[in-house]
Amino acid sequence: MLNISKQDLKPAFRVYHAFYCLVLLIGLFGCGNDVSSQANEELCTAWDRHCKSDKEIVICNESGNGWHLYTVCEENEVCCLGVCEIGSSCNDLVNGDLDVIDLDAPDSTDIAGEVDLENSEEAVDVSSDNENDLDDTEEERDILDTAMEMDQDTDEFEREEQSSEEDSAILVCPADVFGDNHSLENAYRLLQESQTLEDVMICYLYSDWYVMYIDEGTTLMIETDPGSIENNSIHLYRMDEDDELEILRSSSSIPDEGIARLLFNANVSDEYFFKIDRLNDNVLTTIDISINSNPAVEGDYCEIPWFLDITEQEPQFMTAGPNFITMANSTSGSCVGADGRDMAFEFEIENTTDVNIKVRSDFDVGVYLRSSCSDSTTEVSCVDIEYIVERLQLQLEPEIYYLFVDAYEADQSGWFEISITTTESN
Repeated sequence: MLNISKQDLKPAFRVYHAFYCLVLLIGLFGCGNDVSSQANEELCTAWDRHCKSDKEIVICNESGNGWHLYTVCEENEVCCLGVCEIGSSCNDLVNGDLDVIDLDAPDSTDIAGEVDLENSEEAVDVSSDNENDLDDTEEERDILDTAMEMDQDTDEFEREEQSSEEDSAILVCPADVFGDNHSLENAYRLLQESQTLEDVMICYLYSDWYVMYIDEGTTLMIETDPGSIENNSIHLYRMDEDDELEILRSSSSIPDEGIARLLFNANVSDEYFFKIDRLNDNVLTTIDISINSNPAVEGDYCEIPWFLDITEQEPQFMTAGPNFITMANSTSGSCVGADGRDMAFEFEIENTTDVNIKVRSDFDVGVYLRSSCSDSTTEVSCVDIEYIVERLQLQLEPEIYYLFVDAYEADQSGWFEISITTTESN
């Protein structure tokens, strides 16, 4: 972000002033009035952002002649170097290495005052006595001397300008069809229907906000492509009884597909807000929004796995039958599952434990275990040996694990029973 100050404007103004006057000297014309006018026009670089306060961000307009309010940071955020960051102090965020924090960015009405007064007075002095010709040779020599001095600073100024343009290219978020929806107040309202949003510009360190009314008993599924835990992650919110924003769910990463997915069963008819965050680069993104009047069944996706409580010492049983035929082919293990339906289960290990998992079924299944539901690279074990019974016997460290029962073939379905026994390791 370019932090514009009087020192930033001084080199550009002087170089331009000297060059312009030299050209007009050759043609025996005065330059003061035109320079003064130019100084008032070129006040900032288009789309540069600046912290007006610890919450407000202003942006330079397309013409470069004024500042306008861009966005207001959230309650837990602070404006730092032209972007909203989570924290209470910009100085803390940059570890105290902040040379200038100008929190008094001017409004468009008084931005002209940012031009260095010394340069402005110099321009007025030159223009007042030279409306027709520059007859005073002493003034001519002064202008020529100034031009020679400024020429020595040109290379350094160009290097700084190039560096500033590179910073701006990273931090400026190009507009898309959803406008300036980078805050909750400016959330883009979506129709209550399934839809695909294409070519959405998701930007580095920005949040894109959307709002949609969802009926009770409806399943909402949102996918971003590309998407992951850090980039294009999805977070769903609803206002609570005190009109405070309450987070309901965050997306899971599906590395095998290169997407992020959020699945939610709405139990209250209300307006739901979701935002998309990105930590690296700017990217065009496709957002898929699906609304289904039939609630999703637990176990069908990693976002809603079927929870198994294994805290008791007695064997824990879970029987699945009618539900399995409704499952999708969402993932696969290293030994089974490329074609068949699968069902996900979740359980937690609190201490180093010996675990014995047995799955009995009336159709051919395989069983595999992961430490991250949607990431196949975290697979702990996979078995598909027998037709009726599959077993996993292993020692597990404290963590949350995900167990999958996966049909061997696409058209297979039926009943199965899971039993889990645990013994804490000595």
